[in-house]
Amino acid sequence: MMKKLYLSTILLVFLSFFSIGIFTSYGVSAVFPHPRPPSPPPPPPTEDNLAWWCDVVNAEIVWGGFEDAKDVNTAIHGGGINVCIIDTGCNYTHLDLDDNYAGGWDYVKPDNDPMEEGGNYHGTHVAGTIAMEDNEVGYIGIAPRINLYVLRVIDPLGWADAEYINKSLHWAIENEMDIVSMSFGGFEEIDFLNVTLNKAYDAGIVLVAGSGNYYKGWPTNVMFPASHPKVIAVGAVNSDLFRANLSNTGTWGSCYGQGLDLVAPGVNIMTTGKSDTWVTDSGTSLACPIVAGICALMLSKNPNLTPDQIRDILFNSENVIDLGPTGWDEEYGYGMVDADFAVSNVSYPN
Repeated sequence: MMKKLYLSTILLVFLSFFSIGIFTSYGVSAVFPHPRPPSPPPPPPTEDNLAWWCDVVNAEIVWGGFEDAKDVNTAIHGGGINVCIIDTGCNYTHLDLDDNYAGGWDYVKPDNDPMEEGGNYHGTHVAGTIAMEDNEVGYIGIAPRINLYVLRVIDPLGWADAEYINKSLHWAIENEMDIVSMSFGGFEEIDFLNVTLNKAYDAGIVLVAGSGNYYKGWPTNVMFPASHPKVIAVGAVNSDLFRANLSNTGTWGSCYGQGLDLVAPGVNIMTTGKSDTWVTDSGTSLACPIVAGICALMLSKNPNLTPDQIRDILFNSENVIDLGPTGWDEEYGYGMVDADFAVSNVSYPN
């Protein structure tokens, strides 16, 4: 039986409507609240486009070979790297995702079909940020040739049992995932998830999670599982490279402080949506897969890299764009990821 949070009716409706991530010992409402509804879909692009968020982290230099590239021209594109998103499922038949989709599992039904069913298509937005294809249609993701795996643990209202997340992490271990991307979180740790996260890390999986979104009057500290010491905690910046906060967004901010590791673009992110559409969305949910995608590019150059080695490279201020005071700071962590810097500091395998 799925364990649910027992809250007041008013609070329960509020949390379900906004799909907020709050963990308790009884369960989890798992997806970060969306700062606002995704924008209406634009007309389908007739050729690949380079989105601002992909350009600003220089991903196209890595897979395209030069600034503002719109096609894959190098061997470092994420091919062969297994990236798993744990989320609301995914519209994996989308024409900008279908060739990269490699499988998964649905813990909500349960069955082996993690298709996203209703809700806000949160998982589809996350997947596109990493994995949109080089196919002359739409946009290109950070690592456009990864093997995309999807684990559905969250229902259309944003609810999930923490045990689903636990099972999904075990699935990632058993199926030899290289990277797990987690765009969900809450204010409390769960002991058995801490144990499983350690097991996943020890199995060689790079763990990445969004730091969380907050609203006025809410806690601003980094949420769990991003706060776990083996998880790369990712905050969001806007196109001016300022941390998303109540002043510059008007409604929400990117959680910050102790435990924040990196930041990435997370405001007005064009990505895949329902059916064969593209939409603009915002939140640390979108910053997280950008970092996961850059980790995939690093592994694409050297599949033998360990999670420790990847973290050492990314947490070096010379390999990121340092946006705040020199070195680590509570608003930007070690800085904003830069794919070109990161991959340039990866040695080819012997």
